[in-house]
Amino acid sequence: MHTKDEELMHMLKHLDACSRRKKGCVPHGENGEHYQDFNRGIHGRGRLMARLRDNGPMSQTQLATLLEIRPQSLSELISKLESEGLICRAQSEEDKRQTIVSLTDAGEEKIAVISEARRRHAEEFFSPLSEEEKETLAQLLGKLTESQKDKNTEE
Repeated sequence: MHTKDEELMHMLKHLDACSRRKKGCVPHGENGEHYQDFNRGIHGRGRLMARLRDNGPMSQTQLATLLEIRPQSLSELISKLESEGLICRAQSEEDKRQTIVSLTDAGEEKIAVISEARRRHAEEFFSPLSEEEKETLAQLLGKLTESQKDKNTEE
């Protein structure tokens, strides 16, 4: 027999899995791509592009720090996105040793479409809940998240 804590943990894991692999997920491309397909393999694509959208062009070093990934992993990811025409690299005007990464127009369009698809997916996923229930869930999950942050900083 499972404890209530184990049952809750199982439910959270199941919900996480359901939120990632939704049948008939919202397409974001003319050719029927899905945002889950875009993120398959390397989860950092959308994150990297969103950081560039939110923070503007930045050095690879700054980007690696912000994304908390190894520079080598970032370099591979950048190369792939650059080959797809979604980002570009240029030498810094101020410091010729630095490479500045920025979104291309195609990258701006792609991240806007991905963000909208994610927003619609989240809206649909949480549609069974009232606004009050969503607020309560957000508070409870925030409390759990904060408690885990505290535990991680103590170690």
